[in-house]
Amino acid sequence: MKKTQSLGPRHAHIVGSAFVLMLASIAPTWAQSDASFASIDEANKVLQDLAVKREAVQAQFVQDEMACQPKFFMASCLESAKEKRRLALAELRPLEINAERYKRAKKVEQRDQDLAQKQREHELEMPKRLAEQQKREEERQAHDAKVQTEVDAAKAAAAAAQRAQE
Repeated sequence: MKKTQSLGPRHAHIVGSAFVLMLASIAPTWAQSDASFASIDEANKVLQDLAVKREAVQAQFVQDEMACQPKFFMASCLESAKEKRRLALAELRPLEINAERYKRAKKVEQRDQDLAQKQREHELEMPKRLAEQQKREEERQAHDAKVQTEVDAAKAAAAAAQRAQE
């Protein structure tokens, strides 16, 4: 079994500095939490960036956790590491929420536009459908009249044949 090598106190400031720099790299996207996105692609990009940053926060937590192993007050150190992770993730969450909210709003907007377009197409086709329906009704009436005429002619012929036999 390989012994895990922990970072000593001399290197703890390096890890802490890296964590601060990682959080500072999030700052440009923080500004976007109040601003709207230009497109769904932009929101997806922000979500991908946040996923990477979330992984970096988790990786930093694992390093902090490993650094706590050799310490005498390990529980306190672990609590501190967990709190640092919680704070970092809490800063990412509003950005995630805004990006997801934007994506949902755009999907709703697109669905509404599609429904409005279908309604417009339906309204444009309505006169044509009404004309076709009226034409079919006239054809049906003409056919019924023709059939009725043939039936009447057949009845008249049968009646005439009946009278001729009497």
